[in-house]
Amino acid sequence: MRYSYDFKMLCVEMFKEGRYPDTPCGISDKHFHDKVLEWTKMVDAQGPEVLRHRSSNRNWNVKEKLYLVNKVI
Repeated sequence: MRYSYDFKMLCVEMFKEGRYPDTPCGISDKHFHDKVLEWTKMVDAQGPEVLRHRSSNRNWNVKEKLYLVNKVI
């Protein structure tokens, strides 16, 4: 399950205050609490930007596109 950046940050803030948000449906409490602890450690070590989703879309230039097309043909 993918969680939004805002939800992850909310969970981290609540954890630092000593509380947990409600566990989402379809996941066990233990697994969710472990995930929140993991997010908290990541934020403490690398900062809040580490929780953002990475974009997997790549911008191809014309030469790269032509190279890939020629490989297929």
